[in-house]
Amino acid sequence: MSRTTTHVIWKTMRARCQNPTASGYADYGSRGITVCEAWDSFEVFLADMGERPPGMSIERIDNSKGYAPENCRWASNSEQCRNRRSTHLIEYGGKTQCRKDWAIELGVTAQRLNRQIEKLGIENAFELLRK
Repeated sequence: MSRTTTHVIWKTMRARCQNPTASGYADYGSRGITVCEAWDSFEVFLADMGERPPGMSIERIDNSKGYAPENCRWASNSEQCRNRRSTHLIEYGGKTQCRKDWAIELGVTAQRLNRQIEKLGIENAFELLRK
């Protein structure tokens, strides 16, 4: 399976965490992001994760933790965009989501939500947009 997409993802994941000359090392290995020892074996990785579903890539559920079966899943690009360190999360009414998901829930564009928050603050913007 050395030329499959799943194998390439496994090799790339390990390189960005373990090889200082690899692309992405600054965002992974140098930050202390590791790959669990069991995943040194591609066969174990494959048994834990399965083959990559079409259109998906590997994602760490908690970005502060490393690659391990309990912290990884296959995710779409849109799911991954919502799980970045730079994603701004908003808490309102005891619920925490990114701006994009709040905008979808409120039935407005993310741009409109941003403008209302800047203008009115989170509480007032949400009250206005919920009407």
